[in-house]
Amino acid sequence: MFERFVHTGDAALVTGSVGIGLSVVHLLVDRMGGTVGYSREGAATVFRVELPAAHEAAGELAEV
Repeated sequence: MFERFVHTGDAALVTGSVGIGLSVVHLLVDRMGGTVGYSREGAATVFRVELPAAHEAAGELAEV
């Protein structure tokens, strides 16, 4: 689902869509050290993005 969609036809499959949104989200989240996923909840698709806190990404310990 997070791979870039490549359409070889002349017309867009969905008006106003180029098919790269989720692949860009996945790339950005991955580069920030996080994860992205999805689940189905009834008729809805729910996307989840988890990113490390700034101090975790920098390799520092949080002060409480």
